[in-house]
This record gives sequence, structure tokens and C-alpha cells, in this order.
Amino acid sequence: MQYRVKALGIAIPLFLGILVFLMGAFVAQPVHVEGNSMYPAIEDGDLVLISKVINDLGRGDIVTFYEPRSRADREVKRIIGLPGEEIWMTERGELYIDGGLIDEPYVLALRNQRPRGISRQVIKEGCYFLMGDNRDVSSDSRSFGPVPRRLIYGKVVG
Repeated sequence: MQYRVKALGIAIPLFLGILVFLMGAFVAQPVHVEGNSMYPAIEDGDLVLISKVINDLGRGDIVTFYEPRSRADREVKRIIGLPGEEIWMTERGELYIDGGLIDEPYVLALRNQRPRGISRQVIKEGCYFLMGDNRDVSSDSRSFGPVPRRLIYGKVVG
């Protein structure tokens, strides 16, 4: 009986370690954010929880993804445009989707002083247009284009 207690004593921490590893690898993961491209929603150094189980993606969701040009750099941005939508932005920073002006309460005017216009484009199926809330410092889909769904690996949930 003493042997079983010792074996069980080792098995429980081992099981818990494996469970934590699997959750981090496949379910959810805490991530420290570096940079201010999502300010004020997320600040430099904030710890966010990302869900790796993504059932649906919608406008306004904040996601983590591999930057399309390098596929190594990991970024966090907000979904602005959905597959099949026509998107453009004026030189004043006004964003239009399918002809309608989009209200973006998460973008502070103080952080959108140097907007870069976006020419009219239709977002390809299976792709998303992602932008940082702090538009003046954000490298986003305005630079690297819409992001394929396969490069989005997490959704910020907390």
C-alpha cells in the first residue's frame, strides 16, 4: 500500500503538468503584449488570455496572428473587415465598409492624427482586415494586407 501512495503522489503532479501544457498548447494561453498598437484597449506589458479554440470571428474581435510577411512575428490587432466586404478609408481616417461609415469608439482621435487612407478593395474569402486601435503607430493590414484565417491562432478573451 505504501508503494501505491508514492506512485500516486508522483502521478498527480505529472498529470496536472501535462494538463496545463495541453491547455496552453491547444485551449487557452496567457500572453504578455509588447507595444502600444492596441492602446487604449490593451497597453504595453498587459497580460491577456487568448483562446485557441475559435468558433467564430466577428468585427471588433481582438485576435492574435502570425504577421503574413514574416510568418514568425506574432501580432495582436482588431478585426475590422470580414471576408467578402468592400473596405476603404479616407485620408481623414474615416472607415467605410460596404458603403457605410463605421463607428469606431475604440479609436481615440488623439491616436489617429496621421491616418493612412486605404483604397477601395474587396476582402478575399477566408481573409480578415486587421488594424490596431492606436492607428498612428500600428503596422497592420494597411501595410501587409488582409490576413488569411489560417494565420489567426487566437482570440483575446480576457
